[in-house]
Amino acid sequence: MKRWSSIFYSGVATFVCCAALMCGHVYAATQIKESHVYFYDEGELLSDDETEVVVTLLQDTADTLEMDLGVYLGSTPLGEHNTISLCDDTYDEIFGINTDGVFLYLDLSDEDDLYDHISTSGAAQFYFSNAEEYDRISEIFEEMNPYLSRGAEQPVEAITAYCDALTTFYQMGIPDAHYYVYDDDRDAYGIYEDGKVQWKKELPDEYQSDLEIGMILLLSAAIGIAGGCITLLLIWRAYRFKSPNNTSVYLQSRDVHFSQRQDHFIRQYHTRTKISTDNHHSVGGSSHMSSFGGSHGGGGNHR
Repeated sequence: MKRWSSIFYSGVATFVCCAALMCGHVYAATQIKESHVYFYDEGELLSDDETEVVVTLLQDTADTLEMDLGVYLGSTPLGEHNTISLCDDTYDEIFGINTDGVFLYLDLSDEDDLYDHISTSGAAQFYFSNAEEYDRISEIFEEMNPYLSRGAEQPVEAITAYCDALTTFYQMGIPDAHYYVYDDDRDAYGIYEDGKVQWKKELPDEYQSDLEIGMILLLSAAIGIAGGCITLLLIWRAYRFKSPNNTSVYLQSRDVHFSQRQDHFIRQYHTRTKISTDNHHSVGGSSHMSSFGGSHGGGGNHR
């Protein structure tokens, strides 16, 4: 009995030691939560002074945007899928579901494929859009990337560029009066009305009318091009099959002598251009649901 008791306590001690070692990096990390701001430096990459500069900048930006801001400096490789989940879930846990805000993850690990991510929530999905023609998320990363060279990252400068870009796009306003996001998980459209996001199974009539006008214009252009091609084809065929005039009408056969008679054929080349029938035109952004049930937009950046 005494022997089993010793084994038990030895096992408990080993477990506690292992847990302490595994969690050591967590206790060493810098974590700051203030009003509308969350900052987490997993590997304590920033000095105390740099941390203070970043947190102050985030607070000022959050006040300007009237949104919540979170920044996570990651040192542990996660991969794209886990990074997205971490951003969405951490935001929801810290700031609440479907509140207005942005969460940035910078991958500062030593992985071959580094992946940064921006998660948007609430009104931020509209100001910091990810639609094909309004891809502000990619533009924000373009502002940060000069400071994220592998092995020579400058986190403070990158976050400064990030906050400047957020402020610029916020001041520009939502890119289109009828901009919407589609959440595939809930099969619903999100529109921004009266200062908040509203989810609908169908787009309102004014959004539909814009889409219909766009489709009509595209269809009209396609019909015009097709009509022009048909007209040119008919003209070409008319000239191709038209019988040549007989020169004997103009010349007396007895006064004309042919020493050699040849037929010359001119080779004709036809260039065929495929007319695209793809009239799809995306005017909305994409969204998805976190494990907490919050809706998130945004996008990623591979380095």
